[in-house]
Amino acid sequence: MVDEKESNPKHVILFGDGHWAEYVAYILDNDSKYHVVGFTVDRAYLQRSVVLRRPVVAFEDIVAEFPPSHFKLLISAGFVDQNKLRANRYQQAMRLGYSFVTYVSSRASVWPNVAMGDNITIHEGAIVQPFCRVGENTHILSGANISHHSYIGDHCFIAGGATIGGGCSIGDFCFLGMNSTIKEGVSIAPGITVGAGTTVIRDLETAGTYVGSQARLLGT
Repeated sequence: MVDEKESNPKHVILFGDGHWAEYVAYILDNDSKYHVVGFTVDRAYLQRSVVLRRPVVAFEDIVAEFPPSHFKLLISAGFVDQNKLRANRYQQAMRLGYSFVTYVSSRASVWPNVAMGDNITIHEGAIVQPFCRVGENTHILSGANISHHSYIGDHCFIAGGATIGGGCSIGDFCFLGMNSTIKEGVSIAPGITVGAGTTVIRDLETAGTYVGSQARLLGT
C-alpha cells in the first residue's frame, strides 16, 4: 500500500498504459492542477511495471496500492468495444469508492453553462457552445465543435474535428469519427459508430456503423 504521506487530492491514477495514457498524463501534468502518479490496467494486460517513470499496477490491486481515500482516477481508455471497456472500469471504480477527474484544456472553448459529468476530457481546440450537456465518461478530442443546445450522452468518444450542429442529440456509447459532420437537429441512437468524414443529415435509429457523404449503414 502507498504511504499515506504521499497522498494528495491532486494526485491522479490513469487507467491505461499505452500511447493514449502517456498523452493524457502529459496534458494533465502540464495543463491542469492534477499530477499523474501512476497507471493501472487489467492484470491480464499488465506487461510493464513502469510508464513515464511511474508505477503501473493491476486494476484488481488498485485499492491496496492507491486507495480511493487518497487518490482520484481518470479512466483514460479509448473507444475499445464501443466504449464499453471504459464504461465498465468507470462503473467498477465508482463502486470501489473512487472519485474522478474531469479535464478541460486551457486551449478549449467551453462556455460556463455547459453541464458536464465526471471522468470527461475535452482537448485543445475543441468548442462546446452554450446550453450543451456532455455526459459522464466521455472524451471530446482536439478541434471537435459541439454547437449550442446539443446533448452528448454518457460513455461517448468524439474524435478530432467532428462537428455537431445545434440541437443535436448523441446517444450513449456513440463514437463519432474524425471530421464527421452531424447536421443540426439530428438525433443519433445509442451504440452508433459514425465513420471518419461521414456526413449525417437525418436521424440514425439503428445501432451499427455508418459511413459515406450521406451516411449509410455499413453493418450492425
